[in-house]
Amino acid sequence: MLQGMDVVARLFLGAVLGGFIGLEREIRARSAGLRTHALVGLGSTLFMIVSQQMLFMYGEGNVDPSRIAAQIITGIGFIGAGTIMKSKFTMKGLTTAASIWTVASIGMAVGAGLYRIGIITAFGAVLILTLLEMIEPVLDRNWYKTLLVVSVASDELVDKVKSVIKEKNGEIKNFSIENDKSNNTLEIFTTVKFRKKYTGEDITKKIAAIGGVRKVKCE
Repeated sequence: MLQGMDVVARLFLGAVLGGFIGLEREIRARSAGLRTHALVGLGSTLFMIVSQQMLFMYGEGNVDPSRIAAQIITGIGFIGAGTIMKSKFTMKGLTTAASIWTVASIGMAVGAGLYRIGIITAFGAVLILTLLEMIEPVLDRNWYKTLLVVSVASDELVDKVKSVIKEKNGEIKNFSIENDKSNNTLEIFTTVKFRKKYTGEDITKKIAAIGGVRKVKCE
């Protein structure tokens, strides 16, 4: 059976490793940051300790410690889903959800006494989150931006928006129009592909300068 200091050490390490990954998310202002990841690491570590302690208390034939571990994965799925935000054409938060899932596995490893595996995984996760983000812009890949344009209803608006996109070397992949006749407004949703990383700042300014445009959002 685990002794007091061993329990404290495992809980502390689980929280620290979770917070270590959460710090990277916090710096990038993601929906789940330092505290969330630290709590996930702490909680999953505790669940593993409890499952082991129950095995010692009630005997191998009466308790299946893997059942608690399996429920950790199920519970983390709900937390991860809460960090994912979906708009009309885009989805954000998948990386943060994956980092929370990884922190849960690290906490489980630490709770089971597999310190080395937990520590190595934590450092590996941080390297993936930091180094790969630096490499991504160098890769020859397509970049996508989603545009929302709200304007006074106009027959010329669509052509003007398409002209600005073409001018910025963008390729339209999705395009939808919603005409609200009661408010005399037109909403354009479009996904644009670029051959290089593009912030969308100048295209937003240029579309906003079109007469009648009330709102432009680029993400």
